[in-house]
Amino acid sequence: MFCPKCGVQKADDALICANCGNKFKVENEPQQQNPQPQQYQTPQPPQNQFQPPYQQAPITPETKIKPNIGLIIKIIAVVLAILFFVPMFTVSCSGGFGKISFSGLDCTIGKSINVGFGVSERTESYLHAGLLLLLPIILFITFLSKSKSAYIAGLILSIVGLILFFMFYSEVNRILVAENSDGMYSLKFSPAFYFSMILYVISGILCMVGVSEKRRL
Repeated sequence: MFCPKCGVQKADDALICANCGNKFKVENEPQQQNPQPQQYQTPQPPQNQFQPPYQQAPITPETKIKPNIGLIIKIIAVVLAILFFVPMFTVSCSGGFGKISFSGLDCTIGKSINVGFGVSERTESYLHAGLLLLLPIILFITFLSKSKSAYIAGLILSIVGLILFFMFYSEVNRILVAENSDGMYSLKFSPAFYFSMILYVISGILCMVGVSEKRRL
């Protein structure tokens, strides 16, 4: 390019002419575009990518195992029937036959006693003592059913059983007092007798519990 004033050739990037000192007009440079501000994205909190290794099974409440009341009463009935054949009381004589034990069966059908000198006597039979065997059998049959009426019947039978044992106790004592005018005899009831009474009490309590449970259903 040439200087417009003196005509001397100038360099392309010269701002002043070297010959005449003329200042060259600077061509409009392309305006620098204003850089757009960089938009920053707000950092998002990292999502929890953790997965449990297994899923816990839901916890179910524990179910209480209820005892089978009917089965327990049937077992009690069987034990009561067996105790009928076990000695319930013992009569001791200070001068004679010694000690003799009597079971429920002996009281029902009578028992032969050796009174000495080869002489034997048979005790009197009390057929109502056989109810002590009949009641457990009826109690067992009653609980072959699981109805509410079975528990009511079982409660009545348990009360009747207790009454029979008290009557049996009173009757034996009455007979012994009548025969013991000279004071030779003594009477002692066995643990089987008292255990039978306890079983009737337990049976009655279980029947009451069974009745209350049937009412809730």
